[in-house]
Amino acid sequence: PVPGTPGISRSPLERLHVAVHFTRVLLVFYSLFSLRNEVRHLMQAAVSGNRRRFIDSRFDLDLTYIADRLIAMALPCIAGASYRNDIHVVSRFFTHR
Repeated sequence: PVPGTPGISRSPLERLHVAVHFTRVLLVFYSLFSLRNEVRHLMQAAVSGNRRRFIDSRFDLDLTYIADRLIAMALPCIAGASYRNDIHVVSRFFTHR
């Protein structure tokens, strides 16, 4: 029986219908999250212009190595401006390097 409605039970087809809708909603949220990341990367590339970016498998940062142990970059962003380097990503970068 369906909660709150005595005597009514859902058929397997109705349960499948609900499961399909739930899955579609999850896919929409995933697509929106992926789109947000793509827009952020496009904005970062546009702001960087013709300057070089540091890109590897874990990081995509607006910074340049001047020498082996000397890096040039703008101040990282703490909150808000998604086109700047995120402070948490910069921190991870320096932890791993």
